[in-house]
Amino acid sequence: FSIAVVSLEINLLMKVEAGEIVSAEAIASNDTRRMALAVLYICVFIATILAFCRWINRASRTLRELDVYNQEFTPLGRRLVVHTALEFAKPYRVMREIWKASDPRIQHSSSATWNQIEVTALMGWWWGIWTFGEVSIYFSDQLYEHSPILSNWAEIISNAGSLVAAILIIMIIKRITSMQDAKYKALTTTHR
Repeated sequence: FSIAVVSLEINLLMKVEAGEIVSAEAIASNDTRRMALAVLYICVFIATILAFCRWINRASRTLRELDVYNQEFTPLGRRLVVHTALEFAKPYRVMREIWKASDPRIQHSSSATWNQIEVTALMGWWWGIWTFGEVSIYFSDQLYEHSPILSNWAEIISNAGSLVAAILIIMIIKRITSMQDAKYKALTTTHR
């Protein structure tokens, strides 16, 4: 949706740049689409942050139930937004720790061996693409005064990056959930 709205604005700006007359109605329609997009973005962003924090909180609590100790990060889903503002890399570090501690190959979780597990390359791709998207949207905003068309293209690239990052984090969350399920099954099988 956002890529379509931004593309329509690019077309409008190109008409203006080419010297074509653009009606007040077309400009008003563009403004309405942009406002609707902004409201939708804010709602989706807040819902996503809340769901992500809730999942992190649940995954961290599950690790405690699986007898995983020596975690650097305790369940902090409700405070993740504040921590993110204070330390940019914290969500990546929390997700990396949850991935490592969820690995079902490590059965005796009180040892520090779980912390030596490698994480999936998807984790780095997710964080890198998400970071790139956030940086590019900043530059998009800075460019708007000088080149609205270029700014809109940067916004499209940022939005595409955000979509890819969202797909990657969903894949990571599904994999962590499945690893925790496998770890639970292994733990309950050995305790019988």
